Formats: sequence, structure tokens, C-alpha cells
Amino acid sequence: MDTAVEEVLEALKKEAFFWRGKQATKAEVRSAAEAEAFDCTARLAAQGEARAAVERALSSSGLRKKIKAFAFHRFRAQIQQGRGCGDATAAGAAQGWTRGDGTGKFDAATLKDPVLAQLQISKSAEVETRVAEKLTSDPQLTSGKLLVNGIAAVLMYMWCDLLGRPIYPLAAYIALLISPLRLGWSNSERCEVRSVISIYFFIFSAAVLPVWCLKRGGTWGRSLFAIYVSWYMFWDTAHLRGGRFMPTFRRRNFWKHFAAYFPMSLTRTAKLDPKRNYIFGYHPHGVISMGACCNFATEATGFSELFPGIDLRLLTLQQNFRIPVFREYLLGLGVNSVSKDSIDQNLKRCPGSSVMIVIGGARESLETAPGSYKLILENRKGFVKMALRSGASLVPVFSFGETDLFGVFASSRFRRLQLWLQKQMGFGIPFFFGRALTGGVLHRVFGLSRGVMPLRMPVQSIVGRPIYVEKPIANPTQEQVDELHQRYVNELRKIYEEWKEPFMEARAKIMESQGEAAKAVLRRGSFHLEKVESMAMVG
Repeated sequence: MDTAVEEVLEALKKEAFFWRGKQATKAEVRSAAEAEAFDCTARLAAQGEARAAVERALSSSGLRKKIKAFAFHRFRAQIQQGRGCGDATAAGAAQGWTRGDGTGKFDAATLKDPVLAQLQISKSAEVETRVAEKLTSDPQLTSGKLLVNGIAAVLMYMWCDLLGRPIYPLAAYIALLISPLRLGWSNSERCEVRSVISIYFFIFSAAVLPVWCLKRGGTWGRSLFAIYVSWYMFWDTAHLRGGRFMPTFRRRNFWKHFAAYFPMSLTRTAKLDPKRNYIFGYHPHGVISMGACCNFATEATGFSELFPGIDLRLLTLQQNFRIPVFREYLLGLGVNSVSKDSIDQNLKRCPGSSVMIVIGGARESLETAPGSYKLILENRKGFVKMALRSGASLVPVFSFGETDLFGVFASSRFRRLQLWLQKQMGFGIPFFFGRALTGGVLHRVFGLSRGVMPLRMPVQSIVGRPIYVEKPIANPTQEQVDELHQRYVNELRKIYEEWKEPFMEARAKIMESQGEAAKAVLRRGSFHLEKVESMAMVG
């Protein structure tokens, strides 16, 4: 380190660079460079990144010009060889820094290899996990909550107006469930359960608004509804370009309650450069991809804090943007259509603009089975071509527990029908079930302990290391596509192998706390109680 600093100073003197009217001192250059030396190993794979690291260090100390080329190369070479890093490594070990693999502090053997030790320090500094926070207090008389409750009341009126008196008991029951009343639960648990029920209510109510407008809206109602639908069907392109995004939608406490229900967690294994664009690939799809929605389309687990400067848009089926009003909330969350035009326009918005694609899609949802991970990936290479053409880097994401949220009935009788519907409509319809909201009532009255509520199983989304695409390729060859696809698959497998054991320990504890009644529900599906099957790619 000292030799490199001396050469930098010599270069500065020869070129007569000045900082605040005086020549830079050795202490000034050293203090700026040492901070970068700890983190530089993560950038050594790319020369451009290493050069930027050194230049940022010198710039932060007030030096206005670039150092001479020979000084820079010597400085970088010495960092690569690990010179001068032994003291820093020993200091880090003394302060209690841990290995990146979570096995404990550095041992003597590690300290003898400064390059290995420095890589471990860098890795442990970049790895971070955010778990959904349980909120014990959440004021109910805020303007946002009053607005949501008002919308729920209007939708409830439409249900009753369309279906008449037979729906009144059910409407009263649902209104009670989504009300602020605690109903015997703790405050945090009540908010978590209410968030899930509210999502079901609003999704099922998406169809009641157009029906009510056409049937009960009169001339004005039908006319306004027809104008609105015509506008977004033929002219509105917000779902292709990231339009009408409202970050406040992502920061609502509602989503924190929802994430804490399972709970959800988000893990970063490497920092991402906000000057680049990325295509995130999400695996597996599961029944509804709740981990993708919660961890990447909301701030429930702090995505923007883990990845500052990354403006991510989750992509979903085009059909979702044909549903009146519901589409506007998706746009507010930053959810866009999964199409070539959408990917292309979103990646071009600005540096840091990125998209997330659930690679397996609707076909993979039909392969969902709790406790197993069957990925539709071998023949999915369109996203790789888009990455090569746009110059966007690939980031694999694997969500442990995504397939555990619902039990699934595997019926060969309806398999052909499911595949046909998936091919015709673009989405699959797996036959799934969850836990009952109030197992006592359903069990005593109907003899059932199953329901539509998701199982309270943990979901951990692991964001892998980026696979860089250095420059756009207008017409990538099949060999280039296959090579990048294989690198992506290898990184995804690496995530699975590195993180499956810690997740299995957490999953086992949750399973134990579920009790025998919950296990009895799970055994009725194809749930693997004792193990998670190896990740397999089936198409």
C-alpha cells in the first residue's frame, strides 16, 4: 500500500495537480485509498470497475484530476496481489468481522492468506438480510386508511346491490373481518390476517365494478365506463413504460403487515451498481408468486435500502392490465406488463432502471408442489436474449418457501384441461388450498380444516450475484445466448446450494410450531413435511 501511495504522490507532483491550493499529502491520499481497498476486491473482475474505484477514492480527497496511468496500474496490481492488506485484515478480525459463509470469525489459516481474508470481509459486508417487521401499533384513523375503508364500503354496497339479500350475511361477515376490530387476536396478528383477507376481497371485487356500472350505472355510468375502458385499451401505454408509479403505495404499512404474516425476508448477496441496468429473474413461480410481489413490488422488506439506486419494475401478465381500476393500483405499485416492448422501454428509462420477470410463468405454476422446486428454465432463453441486446446484466433470485404457501391437489384427470387453459389464456389454474381462517368453526360445522388462507410458512428471497453483460449485442448468436444462460443457471444452482441448509433449519422450526392440526392439513396435499426436494429443471 505504501509503495502505491508513494507512486501516486510522485505522479501528482510531476503533473503539478493541486487540491485546495496545496499539494496532496501522503496522509490524505492514504486515508482516501484505504477505504476503497477494503471493498475493491469485489470489483477486480472488471478493469473499468477497479479504475472507477481508485478514481473515486482520489476524488473524495479533493484531487481534481486523474492520476497518471502507470501509477493507477501499479496501485491496482498491488491491491490484487494483497500487498499492504494484512494489517487491515487483522484489524477486521480483531473487531469481530465474520466469514461470509456465516461459520464464525477468521481463523489463523485465513489470516495467512490476505487475499482470501479480504474477499471474506468484502463478502460478509455485502450480505444482508431484511426480515419483515411485526408492527405492534398502527393508527387506524389516518387519511389513507379512511380512503381504503371508504372504497371497501362502496364495493360492499355494489355486491349487496347486485346479489340482493342472500349475500347480506356473507357481506356482514367479510365486513367484520376487514374491520379494525381485534376480534380476540393480538394487535399485530389481527393486522396481518386482515391484510390477507383484504387482498382477497379487493381481487374478487375487481369484477363487481364493471358489472355494476353496466347493470346499475344508468346512461352516465355506462358511458363513463365505456370511455375509460376504450382509453386504456387503445391509447394508454403506462404499463409499457413504467408510468403512473406512486412510491407511496409501496411504503404502506399494509404491506408490512402482509409480509409479517408468513413472514417474508429478503437477502442481498452482493451490492448492485446503480449506474447499470438489470434483468432480475425470479424462481420459482409458486401458486401466486407472493414473494415476488411482496419483496420486490413493495418496501415491506426494504428493497430500496438494500439496493439503493435500483428502480425495479415487477412484470406480470398483460391480461391484468385489462381489468378496470385494478390496473391502476398495479401501476401505482410499479408493476408493468411482461412483454418485449415493456422490457425494452423500462430498461431505457435511466441508469438503475431494472425489471423482474418470473421466468417460469404460468406453466411453472402447474408444477408447484409444496416442499419441491421444479423450475421451467431449460428452454426459457428469451430473457437472456433481451439482456444481450439491451446490455442489461442478469440477476438470479431464488425464493425458498414460495411453493410452501398452499397445498396443491395433483390430479391427472384435469391435467390436460389445465394445460389447455394455460395455452389459450396465458395463465394456469392450479387446484390449491390453504389453511382455514377459523379452523374451529369450519371444522365443527363442515368438518373441514382447510380454507383459502395462505399457510404461515417462511419465504426467503435470495438475490444472487449479478452476471454482467458489458455491452449490447444487436444480434446475439445462439452460442452467446447458451453461454450466458448456462452462467445464469450455474449461479442459480449456487444460490440454492449455499442457502438451503439455513432455510431448512428455519422451516423446520416453523413446521414444529404449526402443530399437528396444521400438519394434518398439509398431509392432504403433496406437502413434503421432512425435507425439501432438490431443485430440478423440467422444461
